Amino acid sequence: MRLRRSLGSRATASAPPPSVTPEQLEAQIETLRDELRQLRDAHQRQGAQVAALTATLEQLRGEMASEKAEKRKIAASQDATDYELQQAIDALQKEVGSGFSSAAAAMAALEKRMAAAESFAARAKGTEDSAAGDSARAVKPLAAEAPSPPPVRSEPPESPRGDSSRLSSSSKRYGGGGDKCFKCGKTVYAAESFLAQGHVLHRECFRCAHCDAKLLNSPNWEMLKGDFFCQAHFLQRVRTDGGRAKNELQEKEIPFSELQAMILQKLHEAEQQYEDGVARARMSHS
Repeated sequence: MRLRRSLGSRATASAPPPSVTPEQLEAQIETLRDELRQLRDAHQRQGAQVAALTATLEQLRGEMASEKAEKRKIAASQDATDYELQQAIDALQKEVGSGFSSAAAAMAALEKRMAAAESFAARAKGTEDSAAGDSARAVKPLAAEAPSPPPVRSEPPESPRGDSSRLSSSSKRYGGGGDKCFKCGKTVYAAESFLAQGHVLHRECFRCAHCDAKLLNSPNWEMLKGDFFCQAHFLQRVRTDGGRAKNELQEKEIPFSELQAMILQKLHEAEQQYEDGVARARMSHS
């Protein structure tokens, strides 16, 4: 019995391992291949995710750089606008000679002049010179009255815009056919004459001495050294003459309406540039 048991145990210990069939080996190989493909796919997906994150990071960096550049551009534009506004104020200081120190001071001076002009207009409503209406600068035709001696060719002192002395009918009686034209020196008849700045002229002779434009229906004209000018060429002549026209420039200020329009235009341009810069910055962020 013991001999049989020992022989059986020896036979069991020396028995070969169970054999693996080719089908089983093929299945194991296929399983390993599937796992390898899954690992490769996972690696590719991770690489794509890394590339996408890298691209997003670069885009964010570019947007941050663009935002900083836009902010610098807006700041530079605002500085340029402030500089242009200050230049405009300085130019107005030189033309008006009132010594404005800031835009607020200029606007305050404008408001003061507007209030003075409105007060003057209110007082002028009850006078005989305001019978023609609000247009104190409009050309007034001559009436058929008794003739008067030819006017003296001396230029009267300039008065501020809106003063009734520019086109005065109460200070000088005129008419008939005995007057001489202030410009051409020929006889002026009532049907073709009018009074401007105390001088009798033909309607056709009332022109700008620089551009020869008719001033008959223009509310903006000036007189300088015996010549009539449209507003633009009057200012040009004053700047050109320099020191020679200093007295005329001091006596004749720029109309407050034009001065106000110039300052308001500069302020509007500054606000528009700032709003455009903000709009561009918002569009780049969105």
